[in-house]
Amino acid sequence: MRGLAPNLLLLALGSALACGDPGETTDEGSTGIATVTATVTATVTVTATDDTGTATDDTAPPTTTTAGTSATSATSASADATSDSPESSDSEPHDECAFSESFDLPDGSPWPSHWTDVGGVALADVQGGRGRLLPTPGPYAVARMVTALDCTDVEVTFSFEFAGEGTSGVGMYVRHNGGYLQQTMPQGQGYSMFVEDFRQPEGIGVWREVNGVEQMLEPSVPVSVEPNVRYLARVRITQLDGGTTSLQASFWPASGSEPDGWQVERTDSTASLQGAGGNLAVDTYTSLMSGTSPDMFVDDIIVAAA
Repeated sequence: MRGLAPNLLLLALGSALACGDPGETTDEGSTGIATVTATVTATVTVTATDDTGTATDDTAPPTTTTAGTSATSATSASADATSDSPESSDSEPHDECAFSESFDLPDGSPWPSHWTDVGGVALADVQGGRGRLLPTPGPYAVARMVTALDCTDVEVTFSFEFAGEGTSGVGMYVRHNGGYLQQTMPQGQGYSMFVEDFRQPEGIGVWREVNGVEQMLEPSVPVSVEPNVRYLARVRITQLDGGTTSLQASFWPASGSEPDGWQVERTDSTASLQGAGGNLAVDTYTSLMSGTSPDMFVDDIIVAAA
């Protein structure tokens, strides 16, 4: 989902939390998988095999995934938002699998308090009625905010916008356990869609996170992304049978029409993710190694059972 490599930042938990050794990963029935193993080294060499069997090595700064059940292992979010938000006092999962977020708060407000910063966040606030989420630049610069839900078959729509060009990405996780890569306990786990502006070709993909390791399910699909343009996105995750999940996603300019059919469709049989309920997580990514990320915004998040 991002620039294929793991974050070196450790999440503050009140006392220093040491990362464990990265676990081994398996394809578990998927084909064309690009695998990223999160470690605490400065660089990672990733080998990806495409459908033709051609292997390529990509040494990149330590990654989509693109990817909460409980965020109890994470740090608390910023101070409570103002009482203008009806969800601002929620601490339990929302009613079944129904949720919406419009960020109707004054500029500079923190995200409503039911959102939890679980890792990598430089800034999470409200600007222009939108949620702004900026990662801390570095070898693996992904910011993640989680809100409690209990969704298995789920569809999410949302809007997003990048202020910069060529450095940004945004993802939406479902069936998520509230972890952050391999830097929390539990380690991150869930399914995600991710829009990539930071490498060529720009595009959209679907991902999984298992034991804190983020993996793309087959290559991303090329779709153009422009700065300072508001886009709408839709992701649908459904259980096809006891051992297979369908992942479908699309995005398009808000001024245009939704594409006919899904831009990306994949299936996955990772055992630990089948039939799992979980939270909603918003990820943003920057390819910058230092400085300040250009603004990235999300808004109009709507979650419903699929």
